[in-house]
Amino acid sequence: MALIKTNTRSLSGALTSSQVPTQTITSAALPAGTPLQIKHSHKPTATQYSSGIQKIMEVALTTLKVNSKIKIDINYHDCKPNVDNRDSHNRAYQFGYKTGSASSTVGDYTGRGGRISSNSNTESCGMQGNHADGNSPLEQSDVIAGGGLGGEWGSWGSDYEVQGHVYSFEFSPSVAAGTVLQLSFWVNADASFVASGPHYFLNANNHYNGAVSSIHATEISV
Repeated sequence: MALIKTNTRSLSGALTSSQVPTQTITSAALPAGTPLQIKHSHKPTATQYSSGIQKIMEVALTTLKVNSKIKIDINYHDCKPNVDNRDSHNRAYQFGYKTGSASSTVGDYTGRGGRISSNSNTESCGMQGNHADGNSPLEQSDVIAGGGLGGEWGSWGSDYEVQGHVYSFEFSPSVAAGTVLQLSFWVNADASFVASGPHYFLNANNHYNGAVSSIHATEISV
């Protein structure tokens, strides 16, 4: 009995591109919880900042789906001052976002992911938004870690040490697909400091010690 071909596909050999149906999977078709894209900013170089409110890292993300969740992962390192009395070294660390283009004005950003408790808005960077929605620092300290020369910290104090800070959270900006989000990490400091490097950098422009800082943003389907 002769074989009958019911379509135009070859009965032997490898499939050709013309024999494979084309199907495009859109973001809208993906189920809730699916990562849609990841953006990141990497800060490998020690950088000195003066006192005040400073933007440290920022990454732009254009949403692929309406009302997606945004997962933020921040890995940040800064210096420990080599003084015994660190009461004048208050610091607060805060995340904020805005739509459209980036800005150097912290008040243009809306805070998210922060602590929600009594006095947790102390040393805030001054972003928009309600405290109950997470518009407060991710972390703040009235007396940060560190130590002066000699004593329990040894001959060099905390001059060569960096301190790690890790934050991870999600928020829902409720925006349309195609919206540009600027996702940024800020520090409010009472004294000069070094990001991704040691306190010794302030005195001698020294890169011997340090640690990389980064921010990752993941858009997640809902």
